[in-house]
This record gives sequence, C-alpha cells and structure tokens, in this order.
Amino acid sequence: MALRRLLADPFTRSELGREGLEELSRNLWPGRCQTCGDQLGEDAPAVVVDDFGETVTATLHHAACQEPRWAPATLPSMQLYLSTTLCLAPVPFGDPSEADFWPTVLANPSLEQVSLRRDQRDRFRAATVDIYREMGLVRPPVTMPVANNQVGIRSWLTETQLIVQCGTRFWMLSHGNDPVAESYLAEIRRRRGVALGVSTALDPLHVEDPEPIKRVMRAGDVALTFAPLCTSEPAPQLTGNATIVDSEFVGADESRDTDWLGGTRYFRKPTYDPATGRFETGMGMDGPFYWTLNTPGVRVENGLIVGPPEIGKTNALRILLIEALCSGLFQYIVADPLNHNLVDVLGKSAYATATTPRDTIHLLRAVASMVDQTPAAPYRDPSPTAAGLVVAVDDAHAVLTDPAVARLAERIATAGPTKGVGLVVATRSLDLVGFGGNHALVRALAERNAMAFGGLEQFDALRRLKEGAGQED
Repeated sequence: MALRRLLADPFTRSELGREGLEELSRNLWPGRCQTCGDQLGEDAPAVVVDDFGETVTATLHHAACQEPRWAPATLPSMQLYLSTTLCLAPVPFGDPSEADFWPTVLANPSLEQVSLRRDQRDRFRAATVDIYREMGLVRPPVTMPVANNQVGIRSWLTETQLIVQCGTRFWMLSHGNDPVAESYLAEIRRRRGVALGVSTALDPLHVEDPEPIKRVMRAGDVALTFAPLCTSEPAPQLTGNATIVDSEFVGADESRDTDWLGGTRYFRKPTYDPATGRFETGMGMDGPFYWTLNTPGVRVENGLIVGPPEIGKTNALRILLIEALCSGLFQYIVADPLNHNLVDVLGKSAYATATTPRDTIHLLRAVASMVDQTPAAPYRDPSPTAAGLVVAVDDAHAVLTDPAVARLAERIATAGPTKGVGLVVATRSLDLVGFGGNHALVRALAERNAMAFGGLEQFDALRRLKEGAGQED
C-alpha cells in the first residue's frame, strides 16, 4: 500500500470502515504536508477529511500541524503543496503475454490528496478515475488507441519535451539522451501518439518493475486514453492554466512558477510589503498610489474598483490578485460572472472560481457561510500557514443588483475582514442599483481601498462615498 500507517480519528475510521481505510491508503502517498509544505517523513501522517456531501476529500498533514478529523466543508481546501509525479513507461493493454506494450505517460495528479465517493454498495472508493472519465478517459481493460471525441486530448513531441494535454491540464516530461527514453519516443512517433494513464493508486516515480502497473490495471484504478500527436498547432507555451511537471533529471519545482505573470499589463514586479500590508498600484505627481491588502494587526481589507467597460478594471483585479499570490500570505477566489477572461489567467492558483452569474452567487453564499461559521477571535495577520483570503468579483453588477445577493456580499464585507477574508469587487458605476440598494455594502467596500476610472464625475462620487464611509444612513 502507498501508506503503511496513517492517523485517523474515530469518526473517520467508523465512516470509512476497513475497506474504506484500505482504499484511502492505496491512493495517498507520503509527499509533503499540506499545511506547512515540508516533507512528511517517516512518521505516520494525519488524515484530514473535508466532507462536501456526495464527495469527500482526504489530505495528508504532519500530526504536529493538524489533528486527524472529519469535518463538513462548503468550499474546497486550497492545497498549495500537492505533488504531481509522472513517468514514461511501457504498458501492456490486454494480456501481458500477448498484448503490445504502448509507451504511456503515467501521471499521479496529487500524491497527498484524493477524492472519495460512495459507490452503489455505499462504501467509499477513490474518485480519480470517475473525475477523468468526465474528460473522456476510460477504465481498463482497453485496447489502444481509444477513440476519444473529447476536445483537448492530444500531445506534442518537441526536441526537448513531451507534452500531453487533458482538458485544461498539461503534463510535461523533459527528455534527454537516454537510449531507453529515445526508443520510447521513436515508438510514439511511429504510433503518432502516446497513451495517457492517470491514477492516484500509483507513484510513477517509484515504478521499478511492471507489477504495480499490472495491479492498478487489474483493479481498474487508472483512467486511460490515447493522446494523438498534434501537428496542426505548435506546442503550447504553458501558462498559469497548466500543471507543469519536469522530469527528475531537471529537478525543478515549478509549482509556484510565476513567469506567466508578465502577460498582465502594467505589472512589473511584486511590491507587496508585509510590514504595511500594501503594494504600489501606480505612480502619480505626488508619488506612488497604494492598495492595502491588509492592515497589520487590524484586519484584511475590502476594496472597490469602478468604471465603464473596457477601461482597465479587470486588469486592476489581475494585478491585485498577482500581488496577493506573490506575497505568499494570501489565497484568493475569482468570480467572473460575465467570463471576462479573469479566470482564464488566474484560475490555476485560485482557491475557487466561478464563470457564470449562478456559480458566482453559489460561491458568495459559500463564502458568507464560511465567514458565519468561523468563530470570532483576536485578529491574526496572514501567514504562510494561516493565509488570508481575497474574494475578487469582476463585473459585480451582474449579480449584486439582486438585493439578496447584495446582502450576502455585505455579510462578507462586514464580518469577513477581522476573520481574514476581504471582498474586492469591480463594477461599472456607483449607482446603488448595481449594489442592490445596499448602502452598507458600498461603504464597507470603499472604506479603505477605492479606485475609479473614467473621468472626474466618478472620482467625485467616489470621494463623497469615502468621506461618508462609516457614517450611518
């Protein structure tokens, strides 16, 4: 099994039973603690289970960092330290004594995390294969190539890299002068594609013989497809919306790679200062302008960005979220109800995302519930192990015109900051109709951070709004 020992609380042991605990241990591997990021080491890790109802997500932590527990959850946990491993190996599809061996990219998307679902027998089982079946992958037994009509299943073979795309996820292997690897690559060229196998029941980096592969094939614990070589388009320049994994020969940790940030206008480099909690947003005649992510010792801050369409509000949100990401002290949520490309650029590192008005409302409801359930306590400044949360909503008028949704946002903006949650919205005007008529929401958003685009009228309205911040109606 992947884990010889793990620490589980009595409820988890009772809920999963023997079979469920075995299922869990087969699909979790001792990589990095999902609280502190350090290696888990030889001691038994603690299992933390977030229960979303139909699906539960189990993650591994040092016992000193987290107590083992099973807890209800409304939002997915943001795991900054998940390890993805992969290798290129020959895999038999069918009877090993008769079937051809296909060069296959074997990928484990998350050593330290697995989702579980109840099956028809009401027992928990790993949901990895089910998740990837929605992308067009299938369980064994199967004979390659698998007919796959899903978009986004393809591969590229360059002079230095083998890249496989599966939906919005990309895996990359660097290849060198290894004669064995070259024979696999020659076979990929001959077959005009490569097989892809995704499983959390296998650690590809430690496959020293074919037995583990045969085991997951027999058990059906792997999702498979054929990724044809793409010759009509150049190999992608992988950006933030990709999972990039280099080979062990390179030894690079690209999990927090930020080279892709250069594509955001006016962003030169991170300027966030943890001593003041602010970063530079631009330069004026009297010096730099600042945005405050948090007031140290006091709270995380809200914010309001207002202006007409196509004037720079979305780009301002991008810069804000990039600063939050680069600080190492904040996680963020991105809601883009009119799908204005904000999620496309920043979705990979987001705590959660929404790209429709309906999903944005669900997200705000979940955040408000999370804020309500967080007990009041003395404010603690964001830290790498207790991150602050920025909730960014672009084109907020698409949802906040509904008074009920505006009340959700008001709960987040008023109760969230001292609990480490800040709400930032971008909208087209300061007309209260766009805020569901909610004066308290507008004041809470603009009290500390406010940015106006589009002429003196907006600036004057914003100035009056800020001067009245904190006053009762």
